[in-house]
Amino acid sequence: RDVERSRGLGDVYKRQTNSIAKGEETKAEGLLSKLFTYYMEHPMTMPAQYTDMIAEGEEEERVVCDYIAGMTDQYAIAKFSEYFVPKAWQVN
Repeated sequence: RDVERSRGLGDVYKRQTNSIAKGEETKAEGLLSKLFTYYMEHPMTMPAQYTDMIAEGEEEERVVCDYIAGMTDQYAIAKFSEYFVPKAWQVN
C-alpha cells in the first residue's frame, strides 16, 4: 500500500494524459471517418492518380484508404476544414 500511495502525482498525471490522448484519438477517428465517407461519396475530388486507380479496377474503398493514409495530419485537417467547416468559421 505504501508503494501505491507513494506513486501519487505521477500516476495521476499518467491517467490524465492518457485520458486526454484518448479524447484526442476519438476526435482524430471522427475526422478520418468523415473524410472517408466524403471521398467515397465524391471520389472525383481525389487527385487523378487515385481516380485512375479506381478506373483501372482497384476497389474504391482501398483507394480512398490509401489516399487518406498518405495524408499528413495538417493536410487531413485542412481537407476536413475545406469540406465540413463553414468558411465564415475558419481561422486563418
